[in-house]
Amino acid sequence: MNSDGPTGFVTLTAAAAWVGIARQTLAGRVRLGLLPSFSDPRDRRFVLLRLSDVEGMSTPQPRPAHRVDAVGG
Repeated sequence: MNSDGPTGFVTLTAAAAWVGIARQTLAGRVRLGLLPSFSDPRDRRFVLLRLSDVEGMSTPQPRPAHRVDAVGG
């Protein structure tokens, strides 16, 4: 993957393309604090994400089991 940023980091746009989600969706996760972000020291207009965080997003995560309560009686 072309990181477009310093070693170990990737731009928000490149990360969204790599994971396969919309840039706006990824930016929303950053705004909500679900994903740490950094300013590019070469150009502060660019948002950078740790490559390891982005790679973790593409790994399937187990979903919690749905609990079904008995209704009636």
